[in-house]
Amino acid sequence: PNAVHLDTDATSYDSGVSFTTGSLFNVSSLDVRAVGSSYCSATMESECWGPAPNFEGYFNDPYPYIWISGFENNALVSTLGIYLPRSLVFETLFLGDDFAGIDRLVVSVRSFYDLGLPGFCNVGQPCAHIDVDNVTLESVPEPTAGILMGVGLAGLATRRRG
Repeated sequence: PNAVHLDTDATSYDSGVSFTTGSLFNVSSLDVRAVGSSYCSATMESECWGPAPNFEGYFNDPYPYIWISGFENNALVSTLGIYLPRSLVFETLFLGDDFAGIDRLVVSVRSFYDLGLPGFCNVGQPCAHIDVDNVTLESVPEPTAGILMGVGLAGLATRRRG
């Protein structure tokens, strides 16, 4: 109930969510549940459906439909496109130094159409959809705060000696 659901198209859900804190932060981790990608990479739609539709086959053609992007001052500084197999459980993604010192994090789901890939999507269904939960952001201490604290502690030590 607290997770954010994202779809590529064909539904009323958003395709992305943005996180900001008003200052720089590091992204430690986030949980993603890959509800699925309904993409078929065949060159002819009949190859996807066959004589008897096999919808499960749609979910096994991987493409990087989960996109995680980090921004600083509205400039893209890091991005990660990944594929996760369809799952009913959340998987924790740990993000490294590429997502440190940013001021905005965007998690989105992208269609194979957006990526310029050939293929077909299950009619009336989103091409891909995910759930995002437990995004862990850590504040980056301001350099001036450390300096002020150091000066304050030095002042206290000097005062105590006197």
